[in-house]
Amino acid sequence: MLSALDHERYARQIMLPEVGQAGQQAWRDASVAVVGLGGVGGPCALYLAAAGVGRLALIDHDRVAPADLPRQILFGPADLGLLKTERAATRLTQANPEVEVRGLSIALTADNAELVLAEYDAVVAAGDSYALRYVVNDACVRLGRPWIDGSVYQGEGQVAVYAPALGGPCYRCRFPAPPAEVATQGVLGPLAGQVGCCCAAETLKLLLPQHPRVAPLLGRVMLFDTMAGDAFALNVPKDPWCPCCAGL
Repeated sequence: MLSALDHERYARQIMLPEVGQAGQQAWRDASVAVVGLGGVGGPCALYLAAAGVGRLALIDHDRVAPADLPRQILFGPADLGLLKTERAATRLTQANPEVEVRGLSIALTADNAELVLAEYDAVVAAGDSYALRYVVNDACVRLGRPWIDGSVYQGEGQVAVYAPALGGPCYRCRFPAPPAEVATQGVLGPLAGQVGCCCAAETLKLLLPQHPRVAPLLGRVMLFDTMAGDAFALNVPKDPWCPCCAGL
């Protein structure tokens, strides 16, 4: 049950017809894993905590480096050299002490992903490698969990929701085999924040009770070209012969 303090704190969310008390309670009862605490994952996790998602897992094995600071807004100079999960968990707990935050300083792999992600209702993949996305996708397909993909490349970003259990495609429907990894490229900090905020919004939409006005990005990819000032969506069809999700 929502307390009087919850009603006061989340009043602007509860008054939304798409949310209401039932939606706020759904967020409070939900659990989300955020994989990657960089420029995308940090803002996403912060907004999920602020919105009142009950349990958050923060998964990242890196430490804070100087080149992270222009776009990874959870961290400051005092955090250099420290584990991202520890500093992020502290920041999120300060932002909303009612949220249970768990930091996991591990590398998510094909061997451990299913076990690690099994206890969460949704997963956000905000890492910077294709390999991680395939690990998350395959584990989430087996678990029947939706996952939200957010990524940036120079001045371009994209967000998508993959959820075969809800009738949408999986990542392998779009990319059957992993493409070659690209070398480290420049990133525009605010774009990473924009993509992270969009990932948080898509996650919150997935966790709400059904409402005619709430439509997650199932079967669609939202693309942002910040330098050109453009944004548009592309359809991603489900592959009926996908070796990963066919039949779901």
